[in-house]
Amino acid sequence: GRKMLKPRLSRWWSKAFMPVRYALAVLSVALALVAVEWLSRFLHVEGIVSVFVCALLFVAWLGGIGPALFAAALAVPAFHYYLWQPGHGAFSTGGFFSVQIGELPRILLFIVTALFVILLSAVQKTTAASLRRSRDDLRRSEAFLAEGQKISHTGSWSWNLATGKLIWSEEHCRIFGFDPPVATPSYEMFLSRVHPEDR
Repeated sequence: GRKMLKPRLSRWWSKAFMPVRYALAVLSVALALVAVEWLSRFLHVEGIVSVFVCALLFVAWLGGIGPALFAAALAVPAFHYYLWQPGHGAFSTGGFFSVQIGELPRILLFIVTALFVILLSAVQKTTAASLRRSRDDLRRSEAFLAEGQKISHTGSWSWNLATGKLIWSEEHCRIFGFDPPVATPSYEMFLSRVHPEDR
């Protein structure tokens, strides 16, 4: 049940409307703002960068690179807002849209960090999806090979001469009269099934 449900949810989310993903971006940034405000008021912790980076990672992983960039575009003004509040200097010299020279490095560093996190998450997600596809393709190929060997009553095996390790296919085990899978096949097991005059 759970194995069937996971691919269905994955397919549903991959086909979800883009507005849903962009809504996720807006919601994540809004929740990040609430979390930053709560941390600041009740715990007296300035965690704006950490909270927004977590929000961007979440959006990039679930929504993709487009919604994540949109979330970053929303997060930058929110980050500036905390620099702009009274006591930070910008409020008294032109309002929210003014940026003092001293604030630029922090804002630029936040933008660079946000872009790096988004790209890193996108690459990781693409790599994970590629590995899943490769694993599924390999399992499918192995299943086809096993079925083909079963139908044709042919087996396959490999022998590493350096280590002496043998690998037998399931049908190879059946041909030699062993119940598959054989955990540790050996050359002696093979010889035990060969007529003494043919050894």
